[in-house]
Amino acid sequence: MTKPRILSAIFFILMFCVAPRPLALRAAFEDKIPAARPAAMGGGFVSVANDANGIFYNPASLGGLAGADISLTQTSLFNLPDAPYMTLAAAFPTKTLGSLGFAYTQFGGSIYKETELTLSHSFPLARKVYAGYNIRNQAVDMKTFGGAAGMGLDVGFYAGMSNNVSAGFSAGNITGPMLGSTEEPLPQVYRMGASYHPAAGVILLLETSKDLLATDLSYHGGAEINVSKNFVFRAGTRSNPSGFSAGFGFNAGIFKIAYALITHPMLETQNFFTLGMKFGAEEQDVAPVAPPRRRGATRRAPSTRASASRIAQYEEVKNLKVNPNTATPEDLKEIPGVGALTAQRIIDHRNQGVTFTTADDLMGVPRMTKRILERMRPYLVFDGSAQSKPPAPTPQSKPLSRPAPQVSDDDGPPEPEPDEDAPPPVPVKAAPVKAAPAVVPPPAKAVPVETPKVAAPVIAPALPTAPAVPVPSKPVESPNPVAPAKTPEPMKPSSPVAPAAPEKSAATLSDDMLDINTAGAQELQVIGFTSTQAKNIIRYRAKEGNFSSVDDILKVPGVDARTLGNVRESITAR
Repeated sequence: MTKPRILSAIFFILMFCVAPRPLALRAAFEDKIPAARPAAMGGGFVSVANDANGIFYNPASLGGLAGADISLTQTSLFNLPDAPYMTLAAAFPTKTLGSLGFAYTQFGGSIYKETELTLSHSFPLARKVYAGYNIRNQAVDMKTFGGAAGMGLDVGFYAGMSNNVSAGFSAGNITGPMLGSTEEPLPQVYRMGASYHPAAGVILLLETSKDLLATDLSYHGGAEINVSKNFVFRAGTRSNPSGFSAGFGFNAGIFKIAYALITHPMLETQNFFTLGMKFGAEEQDVAPVAPPRRRGATRRAPSTRASASRIAQYEEVKNLKVNPNTATPEDLKEIPGVGALTAQRIIDHRNQGVTFTTADDLMGVPRMTKRILERMRPYLVFDGSAQSKPPAPTPQSKPLSRPAPQVSDDDGPPEPEPDEDAPPPVPVKAAPVKAAPAVVPPPAKAVPVETPKVAAPVIAPALPTAPAVPVPSKPVESPNPVAPAKTPEPMKPSSPVAPAAPEKSAATLSDDMLDINTAGAQELQVIGFTSTQAKNIIRYRAKEGNFSSVDDILKVPGVDARTLGNVRESITAR
């Protein structure tokens, strides 16, 4: 046995047998930093919720895991050869039981050894609020003197107070366990802290801890900065004992490597090496990818350029005619206001043997609304005839003559045409007068003048440029009866008035969009998500609650900015 090993053995034996009880109590299972990531951040980790090493600090923080996480760390306490320290931690979320974890630690060599086995469980209390507990078996084995063990219970709480602030609290060995029959209590450590995400890829934390067997509080401060997609830099400081720490992390797919070093005012620098595997979102080691949405923020109205683009789009398709009985999904999506979901529902409904004969038959399509149907109606044709309803005349664009009637299932029976052989109506006054040729146009092209029931001036029908012409008490002779106001010719039946394309308002745009807070996996796949992305969206929504904005979907594992850009026009968050 070498000289350092002999000295270490003598130190442990004297500490256990000769030293007073308080000193012996401080020797067994005193607080040690378990992994490189918390070591580099000053030894604080109670408010970080995406790492399996949270088992050692706050069991409730496991609720923030997006996927399984495994971590293996090897170090030696301040480079002492006979003080190796190894930790293994693994945690994974479940659908119904919350998050489960397992941890194993081993400290010491062949003469003195501490082992600890921990089972951990975290479960949600509310959205982004979790509670958790650890059941720990702590055992000490000393050569020649035998061993002893004790069972302990830890509890913890974690809360995401907002999109960029979280807090945590934990209490270790709250049951006051004893180490075997020695009546030596195991350390009770209380931790409390908060972390802040000022920007995407940045974490700042500040925590404090208290060992009831110690006299002073310990303070921990640290930072983590995502320098690039795969590289993370960390630094921190702590008190009692005072020292500084720094380190880095490197991610390659599901694998991760971390290194850290911490200083001590009297002992040598300690080095940490951690290897791990993480399943889930790539950015889980750092702050949220998307900047947090401020409370009370409202959606911006569409820009003028976007509105002009939509108007140009409608100008291109105003003469579009689509037969829903033969159209493909791409043809249906050409209709303004019809997206991939509505188009696919129409095709699926048609494939069930349904034939559309009128526009109103489309109301049988699942989730079809009257508003969507009215937007589609001007563009629909059935057997070559348009089944659209012309817009009602407004005071600004009132027709000057009666257009040719159209036959439509939505308009009811057509209005009867005026009889060309019938004599024109004669205005009635108190004294009979003859019809003036200057007022009554020829029967074939005239617009009938309504006959008043009382003696009153007869107003010409809707001539915006000519004033009302009263009927005189005696015939008016005029060499040119059409000179005062030329009556326009009625529109020919072969060219009916085309309905104006409705302008799509901001409220109308969302009618055909898929609500990501209620959509199913199949609907999400229709608009462009993969099956894995669709399942992850539903799992994330069930765990974290509804999305407050479309950009929040970037927090879902496997959904990147490119995917969001492809489907942004088809989704909304209500």
